[in-house]
Amino acid sequence: MASIEPLVAKMVSSSPDANNGIILLDQVKNNTSGRVETADATSALKETLLSTNRFSLVPDSKLIEGRQALGLQGDDSLISRSKAIGLARYLGAKYIIYASANGNPGMPEIMIQLLQAQTGEILWTGTGNVQR
Repeated sequence: MASIEPLVAKMVSSSPDANNGIILLDQVKNNTSGRVETADATSALKETLLSTNRFSLVPDSKLIEGRQALGLQGDDSLISRSKAIGLARYLGAKYIIYASANGNPGMPEIMIQLLQAQTGEILWTGTGNVQR
């Protein structure tokens, strides 16, 4: 996922107020018409975010606990922003990252949005083609 690093770099430079916060990142959503390795994309995005040394991520174990406490199903990909905001607040996250793979499954475009957890305001949006 070569395009994730430049996208994250743009997000970090465009959203200086979002630095040093805890981020809720659930999973990259597949909005293509075919199969996309969303688990690999999610892992790459998490690694890239952590490598900036500007963010902390909600640990997966806490994410699972929070989902259970709020009655969210394991396959509920937090499409509803109100669910994501509620979960982020419950877990003490300041920000939420929505990420999706769109377009052609052979060469999907990744879209990343950074949201402020308290207000739901979109602080930054970016897209880029995935190069395999």
